[in-house]
Parts: sequence; structure tokens; C-alpha cells
Amino acid sequence: MTTWISQAAAAEIVGCNATTIEHAVAVGRIAHRPRRGPRPSLDRASVEAFAKTWQAEQARRAERRAARPARDPEPTGPPPTDDVWLDSPTTAALLGWTPTYVARLADHDRLPGIRHGRRWWFRRADVERYAAARAFALRFKTA
Repeated sequence: MTTWISQAAAAEIVGCNATTIEHAVAVGRIAHRPRRGPRPSLDRASVEAFAKTWQAEQARRAERRAARPARDPEPTGPPPTDDVWLDSPTTAALLGWTPTYVARLADHDRLPGIRHGRRWWFRRADVERYAAARAFALRFKTA
């Protein structure tokens, strides 16, 4: 005689969330019967067998994670020099653009800047020079 359990009970037995149980049912790792109303639809024996493989898989993942070399933390501040550095949002506010557009200009070498970590950083002098050149060009364009 087969004992049937619900997905919530299966998730509790395995030690995972209900989405993992649904996926295991969908790929055929857990036996089930067609649902008819609120009755439990998962085979307890197949859930327990899946629990063993799931726990072994999680242990292997933890071992691989522990064996990975530690990564250096992502730098969050400006580059370590004596210059005054501005990040993308500050540069964008000074120039009147969006941070995305400023990062795109820097990525295409139209605005001098460097990537430090995940952020773009710009020397204040370069930003002021760029703003002055832009103002100069706009003044003679309208005249």
C-alpha cells in the first residue's frame, strides 16, 4: 500500500522549498498521481528517495563552494590616487545627463574615466574640462 503526501509535507521531508518539489515531480524524480481536489498526490517512498539524493547533492555543492578560492572583495571607493574622483551619478548630475549615459560615454572613450570595481569613476578636472568644451561647442553652434 502506497502512502500519499502533499507537496508541503514533501518539502518538509526533503528540506527544500515547494518549487523544488514541483520541479522534481515535473522531471520524474518523484512519483505522483493525478490531482483530484485537495487530496495528497506524491508517493512517500519516492519523496524519501529524492530526499537522500537531494541532501547528497547539497553536500557536494557545499564542498565545491568551500573548495573555491576566496575572491577579493569588490572595491567600492574611488581609485587610490591623490586626484578628486566623481562617480557616475555625481558626474551625471554635473553634466545634466543620466548615470547610464555617462557610463556609456566612458565605455566608448568619449568621456575619460576608469572602472574601479563595478563603478565608473571620473577625475573632477576631466569632467569640468568636458563640461566647458560642451558649453563652448553649444555656444558657437547656436550663434
